[in-house]
Amino acid sequence: KSMWQSLANFFGLHLLSNRLLSVFLVASFPLECGIVTYMYLAISRAIDEGVPPLEASFVNSALGVSSFVGRIASGFIGSIKGINRSLYFSLASIASGVFVSVSVLAGSSFSLHIVFTIIFGLFFGELL
Repeated sequence: KSMWQSLANFFGLHLLSNRLLSVFLVASFPLECGIVTYMYLAISRAIDEGVPPLEASFVNSALGVSSFVGRIASGFIGSIKGINRSLYFSLASIASGVFVSVSVLAGSSFSLHIVFTIIFGLFFGELL
């Protein structure tokens, strides 16, 4: 065996040929790149973009409530027969990543910040 084959076996690179794992990795990339930043810096970004501080403080509250609702909805949807849970998780990951990316378009509009946060929270709640 060559050194490269030994390393590939050691790190389990053969797992990358699994279709579900590949979809999961592709789906998780945009989510993981923006999720922590969005959760911790959404208020600061809203204030920096011109939303009054009092209104901006509701952004994290909207995230918490919508994430809670997303968790409950995910339990109901995941228990439906015929739902591929791996695909469902991957689609929720993609949707969360997309809404984190698109949320920069909210600008100084408080209502758009809240709408993006609620939609993101619903999909993020499905991931937990």
